[in-house]
Amino acid sequence: MKSPSLVVAASLIAAMSSTAVARQPTDTPSETKITADTPPPVFSNTPFADALAATKGHATILVVKATATWCAPCHMMDRTTWRDESIVNWFHDHGTAIQLDVDEHADLTRELNIHAMPTMIAFKEGREFDRVVGYQKTGEFLKWLEAVRAGERSGDKLLKKLDQVRNGEKISMQDRYRLAADLAQAEHLDDATDEMVWLWNNMAEIDPAMSGVRVSFFVSDMERLASRFPPAAKRFTALRDQTSDRLPKDDRQLSLRHDWIALNRVIHDEDATLAWFDSIKGTPAAAATLGRIGYTLEDLLESRSRWADLALLYTDPSKKLSELHDLYQMSEKHTLPESMDEAMRAEYRKFSLDNHRKSVATIYAGLLAAGHEDTAAKYVTKALKLDDSAGLRAALVSRALDANQPREAHSQLLDAAKAAGENTDALRQRLDSLTKENQK
Repeated sequence: MKSPSLVVAASLIAAMSSTAVARQPTDTPSETKITADTPPPVFSNTPFADALAATKGHATILVVKATATWCAPCHMMDRTTWRDESIVNWFHDHGTAIQLDVDEHADLTRELNIHAMPTMIAFKEGREFDRVVGYQKTGEFLKWLEAVRAGERSGDKLLKKLDQVRNGEKISMQDRYRLAADLAQAEHLDDATDEMVWLWNNMAEIDPAMSGVRVSFFVSDMERLASRFPPAAKRFTALRDQTSDRLPKDDRQLSLRHDWIALNRVIHDEDATLAWFDSIKGTPAAAATLGRIGYTLEDLLESRSRWADLALLYTDPSKKLSELHDLYQMSEKHTLPESMDEAMRAEYRKFSLDNHRKSVATIYAGLLAAGHEDTAAKYVTKALKLDDSAGLRAALVSRALDANQPREAHSQLLDAAKAAGENTDALRQRLDSLTKENQK
């Protein structure tokens, strides 16, 4: 569960505009999936093998665009860059473009080493020549295409920039982070690993404003690299072990514990995090510790269906609800990038609202699972005062059912949601089914 803070709002904007989206189709709720637009006419229906063969012995360049129906930046490029006359003319004169749906062609996706969307891969003479990842505006994409035609690789520019930085050129921590991510996308994995280790150790000290980024977005990039590059996993495991050695027994330095939890996620050793959580959750110090860093455990506890344990993270659910509401209101005032068209803005707003309601509803589900019926009822009353909507009512019921916590009151919530125009048929069927099952 992700609280819709300004940081999370920024991540949503990034994911839906200029950056690549990692391959996580199963994590995308069906209600937020994006319906694919009609493919831009620049794309050919030629099979990959035939299109690749056509580049051998010719100057023809093949560009494969890796996409997915749920990838917002992919659709944004389809509505803008791929329909621009300059791009259409370039392919008419110099090459062929085809689309590859990563979910429909899983084997080819693995073969081409695709990890995020959109990814554009250029082939010359039957071999991969270069690739670029993430949303590309028309001008920058055309510049990349011309560089490919001229025999210039974007990865070479990255290595040159890296050499300059390591020899003393001053750049911001944000730019150095971007450089590390770009190196990973360009398959310079050893250099990307070195940079990420350096950034983990130095980013927050040099630029304290990057502290939140370090344990959120940056951790996600480290996790993706560790998942596909064993040497990175080994280096990141060493970082975790070093952090573990520095931890005081009484958790006085919660920043170190936070780092340790984050690194466990990076190397997929979250069993260690759960073992620590179980060791403290019944102790006098648990409330203070979890009150400060418990939010880092929300996703993990939910993924393991430990719904009752979620309630331990909120000593004052009503206060947490107010904080979620205030943060969502702040995120709504966040200025969206000019590069986002109206369709993308609407998608972002819906995604943000759905995410907020899911966060609110997950706390409710945890309270029910823990047996805090009175607190849960008061929580719902306050939640509906802040957001008296059919969408929130449906979300409250949906998350409660996810936690296998059907209640009679949920029928009334669904009745009110349906009366307000919400399609609640599927939720009603789930509620009836779980109620009958639990009565056996």
